[in-house]
Amino acid sequence: MSNKLKLFRIKGELEDLDRVMEVFVNLPCLHPILAKEVISHTHGLASVASDNPWSEIISELSDIETDCGISIKVKNTTSIVDSLSKVREYVHSTHEKLKKLNNHKIEAENLIRRYSDALTQVKNINSLDISLDDIFSCEYVSTRFGKLPIDSFEVLKLYRSKPFMLQMFGEEKNYYWCMYLTTDKHEREIDNIFSSLFFERIYIPDYIHGTPEEAIKALSTEIEIVQTSLKEIKLEISTLINADFDKLSIIKGEMKLLEKMYDSRRYVVSLGEKFIITGYIHDKNTETIINRFKESTLAEVDIMPANMDLRFKPPKKLKEKCN
Repeated sequence: MSNKLKLFRIKGELEDLDRVMEVFVNLPCLHPILAKEVISHTHGLASVASDNPWSEIISELSDIETDCGISIKVKNTTSIVDSLSKVREYVHSTHEKLKKLNNHKIEAENLIRRYSDALTQVKNINSLDISLDDIFSCEYVSTRFGKLPIDSFEVLKLYRSKPFMLQMFGEEKNYYWCMYLTTDKHEREIDNIFSSLFFERIYIPDYIHGTPEEAIKALSTEIEIVQTSLKEIKLEISTLINADFDKLSIIKGEMKLLEKMYDSRRYVVSLGEKFIITGYIHDKNTETIINRFKESTLAEVDIMPANMDLRFKPPKKLKEKCN
């Protein structure tokens, strides 16, 4: 293996390091030596490893995916085009727009859910043949509509001596639709009992009046209005995502490249205003890396025999493919 192994050194100006790293991370055939290992054998050298200043953008891209329930594809790239401030502004602006729309979407979905529950409950009490106004205007009686878990119903029997009346309407999945009534005097005590049994209260909107039939019609109209609004919000979200998806994919690709670049700084040492990267390579790839860095005109590459520097231990296996 030793006759196939070569030692390389990539050297250049620190001000050009980012562009050099763009080339470096796209050469998987290189076996670089960690900077800390090089520094431990040589005086005067320093590490250039640092935190990635683009990490907040990477995090915000992830937030966009989570908030909007989407997956941004990575558009592979070998270079960074946009500036940090330009990319940060674009990603943040897009995220804020999507966040605002997504919040409206969640609000609409929650409203539809509340109205739908209220509609189901009004339909349940339709058989009572009584005006909702009469139910809620009782001077000494408090009424609660909602859902009670089936498991809680058995426990509720332990409180049968308490001052409340329970009306069951029907069973659905793991709970009962129901309502309970109690006196104003015992309202807090009974509410606490039902709360402890995981009773989920369902509120009938204040503007719903009249008979159950009238309430059903009013709630159905409200649900239709919100559903139309929800469709418009979803369309707006979809339009915005489609318009920005390619750009976000490019940025995500750049962020992946930057992650690799900053991770690879652990192989870079500095000496004054210069940097050096040392490592090993298969001899058949030497011409490739020389040409790659010659094209960039930002760094020089020295190729030497593997035993030129006995301070370092060569790898046992070499990657032979060099993209």
